[in-house]
Amino acid sequence: MTLYSEVDTEEYYDSVAKALIKKKASAKFPSNEDLKTALKDKDLYNTQPKNRNYLFEMLENFNNREHVDTSNEQITIEHIFPRNPNEDWNNELPPTEYFTFKEKYLNTIGNLTLSGNNGALSNKSFLAKKAMNIEGNEQGYQFSRLWLNTYLKSIDTWNVSKYEERFNIIYERFLKIWEFPDVEISEGEDSDEQNIFDAESPTQKN
Repeated sequence: MTLYSEVDTEEYYDSVAKALIKKKASAKFPSNEDLKTALKDKDLYNTQPKNRNYLFEMLENFNNREHVDTSNEQITIEHIFPRNPNEDWNNELPPTEYFTFKEKYLNTIGNLTLSGNNGALSNKSFLAKKAMNIEGNEQGYQFSRLWLNTYLKSIDTWNVSKYEERFNIIYERFLKIWEFPDVEISEGEDSDEQNIFDAESPTQKN
């Protein structure tokens, strides 16, 4: 059954939402928990630029009074734990956490933010990135007006625990932007699957 055939033109949103929620197996519509798991592990830095830019724009501008043009070439994606960390990171993090950031969390949403000073922040320690104010140009996180840097202003270290906290903040915002459909599935329409023993003979059918 195609999605188009399940659309009720008089209840367009509800019928599409119900059709999606009833999908099973590989076509299953993800629950909030499915989304949380996928979002936490997803390499967003190396995904298609248009998809990545859309995600960051929506996260940054949700309920913001002042729109931020995230497509501005001066605003780029910044790795909080850098791709090429300097020696300070070795001293600040236990070996297990250093390895976790390097191999698992590096390109995920919890470790990524937006900055107009990516080049200046570079591979420096977290505190240096937070407080950087070379020649009064206020490059650091603490001077940023971006929502994605709000949490970073309130902390003085970047470790796995802080990563988890920031990820949860972003995840909660994500759920407000892309809400799970609020529709009720009545008994008897909760699945588009059919018991094989109740199905008609498949002979001469597609």
